[in-house]
Amino acid sequence: MLHIKDSDELLKSTTFACVLLVAFAGCRGTGDSKTETETETAPAVHGRIAGVVTTPDGAPISDVGVTAQGAQATTGPTGVYVIEDVYPGENVGITFSKRGYATTHSNVALHSWETATSNVAMLPIDGLGTFESQAGGAVIVGDVRAFFPSEGIADSDGYEYTGQVTVEITHVDPSTEEIVGAPGDLKARGDVDGEETTLQLVSYGMVDITLYGEDDQLLNMASGKKAQIQLPIGNGDLPDGLILLPGMESPTWSFDPVQGLWVEEGSGTVTVTEQGVTVLEFPAQHFSWWNCDQGFVPTCAAGRVIDMLDFPIRGAQVRCDGDQSTSTATADEDGYYTCPVLAGDSILVEGTTHVGGQNWMGSVGAYAIDGSTASSSDCQPMPDVRVEVCRISGAVTVENVDAIIKETDQGTESASADHFSAVFWEPMGDPVYCSDPWQSLELDSCWKGTEDELVGQFPESAVPGIPESARSVGTWFEMSTPRHAYKADREEVNGLPYYNWNSHEAVGDMMVTSRPEIEEGDLLSLSTSGDWSSYFGAWTDSSVISVPNQLTLSDRELITYTGGSLDLRYLGAEGDEPIYVNATFPDGYMMMCRFSDVGQVMIPHEVLADAPNGWGGIGVYRLETEITSGPDGLPIWTQAFSGETTPISIE
Repeated sequence: MLHIKDSDELLKSTTFACVLLVAFAGCRGTGDSKTETETETAPAVHGRIAGVVTTPDGAPISDVGVTAQGAQATTGPTGVYVIEDVYPGENVGITFSKRGYATTHSNVALHSWETATSNVAMLPIDGLGTFESQAGGAVIVGDVRAFFPSEGIADSDGYEYTGQVTVEITHVDPSTEEIVGAPGDLKARGDVDGEETTLQLVSYGMVDITLYGEDDQLLNMASGKKAQIQLPIGNGDLPDGLILLPGMESPTWSFDPVQGLWVEEGSGTVTVTEQGVTVLEFPAQHFSWWNCDQGFVPTCAAGRVIDMLDFPIRGAQVRCDGDQSTSTATADEDGYYTCPVLAGDSILVEGTTHVGGQNWMGSVGAYAIDGSTASSSDCQPMPDVRVEVCRISGAVTVENVDAIIKETDQGTESASADHFSAVFWEPMGDPVYCSDPWQSLELDSCWKGTEDELVGQFPESAVPGIPESARSVGTWFEMSTPRHAYKADREEVNGLPYYNWNSHEAVGDMMVTSRPEIEEGDLLSLSTSGDWSSYFGAWTDSSVISVPNQLTLSDRELITYTGGSLDLRYLGAEGDEPIYVNATFPDGYMMMCRFSDVGQVMIPHEVLADAPNGWGGIGVYRLETEITSGPDGLPIWTQAFSGETTPISIE
């Protein structure tokens, strides 16, 4: 009869307590005991805004200044920016500026503890001109003409500016791809039958005019002063009823970056210049973007943006691009969006999210839009916009496991090896990061190899090890069964935050074991204290996952393997879902198998032939896996193993 003296160490070798679907953290057999750490007190919730700034043809623009709520960021070489510490709001304004490019703006809805996406295209200016502020003057760039009165320029505080003024001008023909460089979209606020309402615009031409002083400070028109602008316009492919002809009047609209809307501010007259260019001539009392448009009461289109796991993408940027008009929206907490669109238009819907430092996009359409004045509850439904991106940002592993630890004259002894651990990280983006090493195994097959070889099967930082982008979700992580709550303090492994139930505590010369009591059928709940630095609020998710029925070994004994196939029998077969076998051996050699649930598995000789001599552990498990919304709304894996392990000696 074999007697094992160091049964506790053998217990630890036989459990697979630290395998995660996408994060494999080393098993920790000793450590500090649990403490009831108080919840971290965080300031008001905040989030992030991220995206990419490019030219209309997609080339990245570096060194763009990006601001929102006073927070600032600058785009890097790939055009990527991230604005930290932005407070949630339904209409957060963002400004993008760089000399030599037309300043542009966007607005997003930012929900708690998330990263909202806002990508923009910036247009290089068409040209510039100068004049002396006291004398006034004319600046002509292409077919745009701007006439400035004397003593008509003020600084940002409203005081009269004296000196040279530099005027940068950018014209947009809305019938071309230049329209993507215009700020916001073509939503507007205007008067319809005496009532202010939301409109959708059809544009004939746009212009951005920006004034700079001698020290590069922003300037504008002085109070009571106006410049006269000649804005080139065109009718494009608009139907006859929308064509503007010389002598007609048309409303003029300026862009309000705070509201993210175009605001009607007057009108102009369509004329033809001596050069034969059709323009709208109008007075401008301030400078931002100006637009020649007709406003229409829109209908709407509605749908949802989801990722490759069919999980809603909240904060996604949605663009509804039609033949006559374009609008944008931000997906809400459940991934839903509503776009104002023109009846009779045909739209392409694009959903974009910023993950892992880059954009991921999906689209549907084009779809013809029916109706004319539908309310948001009557919006024309669009198919789901599916974005092939992996947004997994964490993994929680729970184990209901018994471990055979030794044989005695009275029979085999076993002990509980119940355990849980959790790790959270910045999502990687690439679809390969959603690979599940268990599900990737073919049925009735095994994978064998070293730990290093396992790493090679999956992306860097996926398995094993704690991802380099690991994030804190607070000072503690708690797993609750229907009977008890178990709180694991935050630890650091190589400086990376990790949550692990430490089952062993040194008390004097003794090692005291304390394991959570997890049972088959338990419906588990999870919670965290929250961490301001990682954009996580306090989080609780009740009834996340159910512990599957437990498998137990039929021959409850230590196994000695000397060659040939290994016949492993177990109790609790149900026949409906696969079961899993795992083994670990000295020198980091591993085995993972996926079998039909028939009460017996036969592990071929070739799978074990390369295992080094010595003691290891082998176990059989049932596995339940769920995807749930994690602390910041991103999806996380939750998995529950339920089975039994036994030592195995390779001779």
